[in-house]
Amino acid sequence: MRYPVTLSLILGLCLMLECSRDNFIAAGSSVSGNAKVSGLLSKKDGTPASHTRVWLVPSGFVPHGNSQQSNTMSFLADTTDDEGRYVFPGIPQDIYSIEAKGLVDGARLLIEHVEVKTDSVVVDMGEGIVQKPGAIKIMLPAGIDSVNGYVYIPGTDIFAALGNRGNYVVLDSVPAGRGIAVDYSVSGGAILPNTLAENISVVPESTVTMVYSAWLHNKKIYFNTTESGANVPGNVVNFPVLIRLYSTDLDFSQVKPGGGDVRFANSNNVSLPYEIERWDATGGVAEIWVKIDTVLGNSSSQYIVFYWGNATAASASNSMAVFDTANGFQGVWHMAQVTGASVADATPNHFNGTPYNLPAASVVPGYIGMARQFDGQSSYITMPGTATGALDFPKNATYCVSAWVSADTLNGRYRIIASKGNKQYNLQIKNTDEWEFAEFRDTPQDSVGWEETTTPAAMDAWTYVVGMRVGAMQYLYVNGNCVDSSITLFALKASDSLRQRDETNNFTIGKLPALQSYFFAGIIDEVRVSSRALSADWIRLCYMNQRMDDQLVVK
Repeated sequence: MRYPVTLSLILGLCLMLECSRDNFIAAGSSVSGNAKVSGLLSKKDGTPASHTRVWLVPSGFVPHGNSQQSNTMSFLADTTDDEGRYVFPGIPQDIYSIEAKGLVDGARLLIEHVEVKTDSVVVDMGEGIVQKPGAIKIMLPAGIDSVNGYVYIPGTDIFAALGNRGNYVVLDSVPAGRGIAVDYSVSGGAILPNTLAENISVVPESTVTMVYSAWLHNKKIYFNTTESGANVPGNVVNFPVLIRLYSTDLDFSQVKPGGGDVRFANSNNVSLPYEIERWDATGGVAEIWVKIDTVLGNSSSQYIVFYWGNATAASASNSMAVFDTANGFQGVWHMAQVTGASVADATPNHFNGTPYNLPAASVVPGYIGMARQFDGQSSYITMPGTATGALDFPKNATYCVSAWVSADTLNGRYRIIASKGNKQYNLQIKNTDEWEFAEFRDTPQDSVGWEETTTPAAMDAWTYVVGMRVGAMQYLYVNGNCVDSSITLFALKASDSLRQRDETNNFTIGKLPALQSYFFAGIIDEVRVSSRALSADWIRLCYMNQRMDDQLVVK
């Protein structure tokens, strides 16, 4: 796809078009037509871009020698006057590019898709700003002709011969702008042009690297945070977006086993970290977490690019790059392991869990990939070595615990979802059949007990529950909404001898640590612990993205 410009088609020409120009025809060809193409170039500071060379190039022009693919018409040139004006008279109907280069400062400009009919064309002044050029570095795909091949920008004379340069080539002096494409062809050969990359954004005096030009297939994946989508007004940074793929989105036979050749890049062609949670080619389903540096609020135009189709690529799935402790992730358990004695922690902390009384049959379809079914009597998971360290938050710290859960029963009993101990912090179902987040406090002495934040619980329904502590404040979110930000103290009796806070237990999923009690009955999926306060937009985006009818991702 080429980036179109806005043109004003004018039947009559202003007087400026009548002044003479030293237009010349490259290669001595002659042209004739009824239209004139004119415009005005300026610099970023608004001053005229005088003494700038301007070329009018047929959009089908292919540089570097393959006459069978080149437009038979050579291109015209002009030099802007003191006011930055240029004009091309007698132009036949066609689609052109306008390319410009400052004779003194080397500033460049490229305007694509200038359509000339029988009328004269004045190029919109807003498109005529010359800037310092950038560069494009193209990683070359396997199997190309590294001797006779070359890469180029269609409709320009910008190209680079490969000439056994290695696995990449650089196009220099590329005009800054968006929507630029790079094609590949072979000098004197019968190979038709092949697009290596498109929709490239070039920044002045910078090099953009096209990292996945060797991949055969790609598609854009959009994010919708407007009211018609996730309805998240603010930007959310360093966010793991869940990408669910189905056979309607992707021909799984085009991908290496296990998704080994999938890749993701943002709209600026910067590679994005990702983790494959599940890849089931037979069932035609996959779940992948992709780390986005900023998900734009109230936007439907943001997109990333999904690549696949490279038989020589090795898997780059990396959970630790997606769920990085530097971004506050201290423990993330997808609960997706089908085999093995450990429940993996996706973060660099490697707080891998040991399951107890959770046989192979306890691995069941979850809300995101696979999950674990807890029997409410003896099954749980404990994370050895977490009594101290990153999950051992002191009272009035800042931290967050979240999970997707489906409770089998509500029968007036405590049911632990995730806990660091009864007298430290708990995310659970309370004996009043409520979702509860609680932190234990042991001072002042006259008000020792659990600081609780609650809301009515639901049975047999997938629910996203988030408990968050920020100093003396406490919040409970259910399905993306803050349902309680008040704190109720459940006080211990003054005569109770066990009135001190206990921070000696390992983090546990499915029961109360150190005690054979409060077992959870139901399915638990995607348990996370974070050491930072999450914004309301972040929590809502998690829910809207991760729910089955994903409201964020548009494929």
